[in-house]
Amino acid sequence: MGKKGDISTLVLAQRIIDKLSSIRVPLSMVKEQEQLLSSLIGNITGCTGSLVMNISFKILASLSKHSKNKQAMFIFPKLMNAVALGATYMFESVREESARIIMNLSVEPKNRTELARSALGLILALTRGGQLSRVYAIQALGHMSSQVPMNKVIMVNYGNGVVVTMLLQVALSLNTDTDLRVLATRILRNLTCQATAVQICRHPSLLITLSSLACLEGEKLDKVASNSALIVKKIATYVRSSDTCHRHLLEAMVTISYGKSTAALVWCVKAFTEQVAFPEDRLSMIGHKGILSALTLLTNDENGFVRDHSLDALVKLAVDVSMARNVTVDKVLRSVSEQEGLGLQQNRNKRQSPPRYSPKSVAFDVDFASYL
Repeated sequence: MGKKGDISTLVLAQRIIDKLSSIRVPLSMVKEQEQLLSSLIGNITGCTGSLVMNISFKILASLSKHSKNKQAMFIFPKLMNAVALGATYMFESVREESARIIMNLSVEPKNRTELARSALGLILALTRGGQLSRVYAIQALGHMSSQVPMNKVIMVNYGNGVVVTMLLQVALSLNTDTDLRVLATRILRNLTCQATAVQICRHPSLLITLSSLACLEGEKLDKVASNSALIVKKIATYVRSSDTCHRHLLEAMVTISYGKSTAALVWCVKAFTEQVAFPEDRLSMIGHKGILSALTLLTNDENGFVRDHSLDALVKLAVDVSMARNVTVDKVLRSVSEQEGLGLQQNRNKRQSPPRYSPKSVAFDVDFASYL
């Protein structure tokens, strides 16, 4: 109508299409649905202007919102090629609609593995765009990360860990909306599993970043701190002392123990509990200069769970020391008490936190090695 009519006809046609594009219907209700999709894709890939491209993307985005359309549209020939073209288009409004389509399609579990295999580069490009495109793209990663372990492995290994790097940058950014920072840490939490824990643990600066985030204060940032500590706990579940990144893991756990978020401290104590369950890990913990002070500090926390489980971990380490020295556990713990001062601050608000972003900056003079 726009090509054949005058300006008023074009404006009327645009208004009608805008109204239609807001209606979410299953494709089964659309007559000649294949012709419709082919026409919209042709508008995008052909020599059309930005207005036609934008309207075509809006219609596709609205259609992709309906649950019955997601898989059918994802496998429709050349649709993803059109989305990729829109993702790099010069106008941000077109890029936003492209990102919205990918986000909508990623809601369908059957689409997620193939999206992880073929569209990660495209999604990462959208995260570097405008605010709305970035949000849609990260939401798509969130949907993809909640699927089978295969997806997690693909996403963690892609581009030497570029997905993990991007999520860490979002979580750290002070200029990013708090909800998006929480989402970034939640995705990292989803990506951490038995199949990926060692690879994630070895990622440069990841543990330093997570331990810093886990020490954040404030009600709005508590979820960021909690998720970050939970990721460290999941890593501690699967990473053993034989892994090259194990020492960095222990340093991160020590740093988190000086935070003030109760939820983060609970996950920190659970990480200690996971580690002391393995004899080899206990030996590494005994030889680490920060572990004793961290656990001693946690035994004075106001939260009962944190106190009880940190004391339990401390006792398990003391058993190994006492066996090595052929002395009683009480003697070891009494010596610990004398040197560390178990009468440390009962109030967590008086904790002395180590400088953030560097677990290595936490220096301790006492550790179990002196009893061996």
